[in-house]
Amino acid sequence: MSSSDENRPRPSTPAAAPAPSGARAAQGAEHRCAEMGPGTPTPAEDRAIARKVLAAGDAKHAALHCAFALALQPNDPDQLALCDALFEASPDPLSLVPLEGTTYFGVVALRAIFLKKSGKLVEALELLVQVVAVRPDLPFGEWLDSWLDDAAIAKLDPQVAARLFDLGLQRLVSTELGVANGRGVAERIAAAARRMRDKHPTSSPLSFALSRALRMSRKLDEALAVAKEEHEKRPSYLSSVFLAGVHRDRGELKEAHARFEEAMSKQPDDVAVRLDMGDLSLDLGRPDDAIAQYEWVLGKEPENAWAKPSKLYAQYAKSGDKSARNALEILAETDTKGRARALALAITPYLGFLPRRPESVLGAVDAIREQVKQKGIEEMKKQPLKLQISSLEAPSAIRCAAAQFVELGLAVDVEIGGIPQPDPRLPAQKTVYELFKYEGASTKPVLPPAQEKAAIAIARLAATRFHGPTWAELARRTAKELTFEKANEILSLMVIFPPLPRAVLPDGKPAPSPFKLPDWWFRCQVACALTLAFIDEGWEESVRKRALESMIFGPPDWITTAGMVALTALANVDPVARPHAEGLLYGLIRPAASPIELACVAQPLAHCLLQLPGLDADTKSSFRELRAEMET
Repeated sequence: MSSSDENRPRPSTPAAAPAPSGARAAQGAEHRCAEMGPGTPTPAEDRAIARKVLAAGDAKHAALHCAFALALQPNDPDQLALCDALFEASPDPLSLVPLEGTTYFGVVALRAIFLKKSGKLVEALELLVQVVAVRPDLPFGEWLDSWLDDAAIAKLDPQVAARLFDLGLQRLVSTELGVANGRGVAERIAAAARRMRDKHPTSSPLSFALSRALRMSRKLDEALAVAKEEHEKRPSYLSSVFLAGVHRDRGELKEAHARFEEAMSKQPDDVAVRLDMGDLSLDLGRPDDAIAQYEWVLGKEPENAWAKPSKLYAQYAKSGDKSARNALEILAETDTKGRARALALAITPYLGFLPRRPESVLGAVDAIREQVKQKGIEEMKKQPLKLQISSLEAPSAIRCAAAQFVELGLAVDVEIGGIPQPDPRLPAQKTVYELFKYEGASTKPVLPPAQEKAAIAIARLAATRFHGPTWAELARRTAKELTFEKANEILSLMVIFPPLPRAVLPDGKPAPSPFKLPDWWFRCQVACALTLAFIDEGWEESVRKRALESMIFGPPDWITTAGMVALTALANVDPVARPHAEGLLYGLIRPAASPIELACVAQPLAHCLLQLPGLDADTKSSFRELRAEMET
């Protein structure tokens, strides 16, 4: 699997200067009123308290209540008037709002106001950009527009301004709130940087800061124009790096690689660029080049937390090196930076990615489709088409193949060579829900089709980019939306699927779907299984227990695999269900009695078992041996 399939962090382009103590103060601040309990003053009440204690001569106490109110209403006129009154009433306003350790961000914002009113604009902006970055969900960003007026911009040193903009952008990507709400703030910083650059068009630091802000606000055309102009007028190591970063964000990987090569020629000992070169080589399908770059870094920094797991990942991507995969998984167990865990998950079937289905009948569909392209559909229709498979395969695979033959306009007679013994068409044990029924070697759905609401909800989940932990959380929300009353409909959608998602072209015709039919059906089944895993709570009398048991104990199918994926995810996030989920998975460990059991039960189970939480070293080792056996 290509590393480009992973939404992973990258080695950063040159970063801003280290943050001063004020940055640390704002960074760790908690929101006093995030969960306002009974008796917590409102902003208006805090302002009233502040005025009362200020009149009594206690300015420091007043400043604290002013900061509490400021945190929630930074642009309220009454609030700003109170800030002015506090400033005027104290001979030393900054003493009212000291930065001590981890400081509440409202206090930091009030100090920024006092600094600006004292004529210390640079120090004020230094705190403001951090407050804006720490709380991008609040309208502190509007202060940037008024504080950076034309007069301020004319006086502000461009290099200082660039450093401040970079500081804010750097802080923005270091918090969950920043990742979720940072685009609007990045746009404001870009607007300020653009105005500064208009005044100082030859400032490279401002060009770099503007380019970064534009990238973060996803204005990639303008970001490219700024980076190109800077590189053409003042070519340097940094201009190459920034231009490469824009190309990479735009998906122009070859161009990004060329610019990083250019940067490396100027500074061949730069570790960050070497790491970027390795990542891009992986994205371009050049694992040997990637390995060479990571080895260079490891020669210089043997324990580099990015290069070490990346090299193992590249070795596995190149040749399927099982020892490299095992080493990466072991490294991930003690990983503190996140890179090893992310890459180990990326090569983990079922929770990291959904592998292609292995059934031979699906390969036959692809072969016949290729013949249709070469000979034409009319030529293919001239003689009866027969397809023989040696043993019974997953019912979902057989039905999916039949649906694709119909789509091609062909009648294909599929013959099964034989039914294995013991008969895999029989359930492993009696289940509450029956999803499909065998009629000879073919099957038909048992449950009626789902209503539109459930079908849309499952299709919405199935169409998102797959990442096991993310899908588990999205499935939890989907379950809450549908409730357990829709359990039968969700089960039905594992057999009667939502249609393939297709965009509509300008001429009104549907565009090709981004998914092949087998992949879409399996994605829907996993989406259904995960949703049912969170459809209610508890265990013994729960709907989810009965639904999941029906999946894994029914006749072997893709549905069985989907149920195991859901149980594995459940074990990782639900302490109540964990021992029960693990028990069900352990109970499936047995020799595969037929090819259909191997494909639908034994092989996926070997991957799922290794993803259970809290396994000791000996258990993991035995599960790796089981996986190796299944892979051969």
